[in-house]
Amino acid sequence: MSTRPSAGYNDLTCKPSSRHPYPVIFLHGMGSNKNAYTKKGARLAAAGYCAYSLTYGAHSWLPKLGGVTDMVASAKTVGSFVAKVLEHTGAAKVDLVGASEGSTVAAYYIKVLGGAAVVNHLVGVSPNYAGTTKAIRARALPSPLRKLAWRAGAAFLQFSPDSDFMRELNSGGTAAVDGVRYTNIQSTYDDVVVPLRSGQLDVPNATNIILQDGCEENHDGHIAAILSERAFEFTLKALDAES
Repeated sequence: MSTRPSAGYNDLTCKPSSRHPYPVIFLHGMGSNKNAYTKKGARLAAAGYCAYSLTYGAHSWLPKLGGVTDMVASAKTVGSFVAKVLEHTGAAKVDLVGASEGSTVAAYYIKVLGGAAVVNHLVGVSPNYAGTTKAIRARALPSPLRKLAWRAGAAFLQFSPDSDFMRELNSGGTAAVDGVRYTNIQSTYDDVVVPLRSGQLDVPNATNIILQDGCEENHDGHIAAILSERAFEFTLKALDAES
């Protein structure tokens, strides 16, 4: 395998090194886009990783607002991008780093769409695998409003714990699958993923990290945790642990 260092972030000519054999793909959260990882992606590239990001789940008429459309379709978009990265880099598998909804879409791709064969590790930051009680419950909406909400932002509805999407993702009792590593980085002050256990995976191949462990003065909420240097340091350690 080539040991040429990364030529830069989102560089499809990058060839993984023997130290970092898996390209890293960042997946943004709801309402965000690929630009959210410009700085962190560049840092990974400078450290020798092949690092990438994409925008998924955006309407054509609002292309910079990602993560709002049907998460099944978003997972398919991620799958196509993974295939593209593997083809260009020659790597056998990728590592995925998902922020909030990014972890959800990644988990669905891995479990339901066959991604387990080509994903080595999923790192979730403020992750969500089982929905949140703060989501809109589709069944409680009148039919006309439900249809309108679906067209505008299906992902909002799919985050309801009792949605068909969440039921499928957690069939068999967990969103995780064997053969893939999972690292989950959470804050106890997360006020979006409720309850907190929705972002945890109770399986042998998962590591659940709480930002406040060893740093009680940390009060980062859902978004602050995603943006924090502390969470990124945990992400780097999780990725580098395979080297």
